[in-house]
Amino acid sequence: MKKLATIIFIFFGTTLMAQNAYYDALAISQSLDAQNQFGPDQFYILGKYFDNSPEIAREISTNPFLKKYFNPEAKSLDRGAQTGNPKRNVSNYMKGVDVTQFANVLSDIMIEHAKDELTVAFFNRFQKFIEEHEEFKMLFPKTAANFNNLLFYKYSEMLPSLRTSFFEDLNQITYRIDDVLLLPKYRDLLNNFPEVSVTIASLRLIHDLETGNSNAAQLISEFAKLKQWETATSKGMKNMANSLRVAAIFSESLRSGANPISDNDAGLWITPKEIKEFVGNTDAFTIYLGLIYQQFKVNKIQFEVGDTAPKAFISLIDNNMATIEVMKNKVIDFIALADKVNANFRVVNRKTNLSEEITDDEIYNYITLSIDVIDYSFGIVQLFDKNIDSGNFLTIPRAANNLYKDIYSKEYNQAVVHAFDIFLELNRLIGHSANDDKIKKVNKDFFDYIEKARPYALFMANMVNAQSDAEIKAALDNLILPVGSSSVKKYSTYNLAFQSYLGARFTTGGTRPLQSSWNDSFGVSAPVGVSISHGLGKGGAVSLFVPLIDLGAIVDYKLSSDTTGEGETVQKDYKIELGQLFSPGAYLVYGLPWNIPLSLGFGGQYGPGLSKIDTTDGAIAENPYWRWSAFLSVDIPLFNLGNKSKTKKID
Repeated sequence: MKKLATIIFIFFGTTLMAQNAYYDALAISQSLDAQNQFGPDQFYILGKYFDNSPEIAREISTNPFLKKYFNPEAKSLDRGAQTGNPKRNVSNYMKGVDVTQFANVLSDIMIEHAKDELTVAFFNRFQKFIEEHEEFKMLFPKTAANFNNLLFYKYSEMLPSLRTSFFEDLNQITYRIDDVLLLPKYRDLLNNFPEVSVTIASLRLIHDLETGNSNAAQLISEFAKLKQWETATSKGMKNMANSLRVAAIFSESLRSGANPISDNDAGLWITPKEIKEFVGNTDAFTIYLGLIYQQFKVNKIQFEVGDTAPKAFISLIDNNMATIEVMKNKVIDFIALADKVNANFRVVNRKTNLSEEITDDEIYNYITLSIDVIDYSFGIVQLFDKNIDSGNFLTIPRAANNLYKDIYSKEYNQAVVHAFDIFLELNRLIGHSANDDKIKKVNKDFFDYIEKARPYALFMANMVNAQSDAEIKAALDNLILPVGSSSVKKYSTYNLAFQSYLGARFTTGGTRPLQSSWNDSFGVSAPVGVSISHGLGKGGAVSLFVPLIDLGAIVDYKLSSDTTGEGETVQKDYKIELGQLFSPGAYLVYGLPWNIPLSLGFGGQYGPGLSKIDTTDGAIAENPYWRWSAFLSVDIPLFNLGNKSKTKKID
């Protein structure tokens, strides 16, 4: 900031002095007409040397160096100029001053400062979101604890610590999803919707498979025996519960007689060879069907189809005896799929007994096939009535397994997506069954949390995935959340500052022949000048902003400049003169409420000569004119010239 202040002092201190014959002579020489003469238009310059005497013309006629250039009837080079137009002539006066370096430095500072303001605002809002949502604290506890100690203006120094907490939380996310669902605020959902309890139980069953505390056959059996199914109220959930019971009966009826614990080559189910021989034995297979038919009857398995009363599964079988032959193929296919699980189970079992490391991919594939076996079992039920809707409860276990893979593969963006897919699926299941207004409200609040939390979690994933400083910077530059950094002026009785605004603007009053960043209807706004503001606390701030120069053309060029194949910015040579930047005017500006560093401005500017920087022609200038516009910009105070704070800051 000291460097900027020095540049600004040199810029305004040397070029706007009361007298500077060098620049004054340049200004006059550049405004000579076709006859190489000047007229009264230059009196505003010459007045500094002739004491603003009304007899300037007579005095010049006696000056041996000036008299040959002076013509009382002469006009300036700009035929549109009017005698005594100080703003037009000030621009001419400053045209000769090369301020390319100053303009580039200041525009770079504005761009970087705007990014920093938005980044600080993001972290501020992130912390507020964590404070207001206990779900996030439960899901990402280390991140929440770290944010309590975050100093936003030193966020760059704290990024390593934040990234560590992001990494640790994302690696444990599979074990904390069910904790979110157990929070008191969702107690009504837990008590009224067994879908919540089933979701929690299914996640824990998947964890048991991951850790080796259960196997695929046990998963089917335990899933079917969950007590939560007994409280099912929706048709889909009741059908799901009974489909699982059917699947469990088939699974248990085809289990291998070998002991998978003592025999490393044993599987969980009989082999394809064994089932082929079994199905080929007509008597044995018919008796088998009779035994499981009796199990369906004893377990009182029934399904709801359409709007009719629940139908016993055995009655569906009785009405579709011709389908029994198809059952043979279903059983054969079931064992073919189960044999793939057997193969994975043998590998896992053998490595466990030999104390060898089991790879994450082996566990993931094993769980995937286990879920596929359950899914295939549901098809047996629909053999007897295709209209049986068993819901889609396996979406959650599949998402949990995909989440497991995302974590060990370090695909943290996908991990966030699958974690929030679990929440969204649960939200959908509840919403499908909810009738009570209170429950609907809680479920809507749950959905709102999911939608608001997802971008923050994705940001955490981007930060963890970043492998270099450049990637970390890119993650910060790509923040998509609403901004929220506070501004000193919003809590001041008055604030006087050297000020800039960087953002977008809309211009009225038609277009000019040359399409440029200055006269397009929509474009970049980057005025720099002085503002005086009055703070409204949480209501924002009101400012009168007087721009002195405009860097819109330069910022527009820098934001859209070409890059090479290696990502390096292509440098173009161009020269910028002070007169091309000079753009006086006035804006009434409203700083948005709370901690949002955005402002709305309405007003006008005159100039500048610099209309556009072209990649081939360099700096392009045209005659300046008045432009009336409105802008929405990031509020960037470069430094305060004076400030009086309110006696009590509004929180």
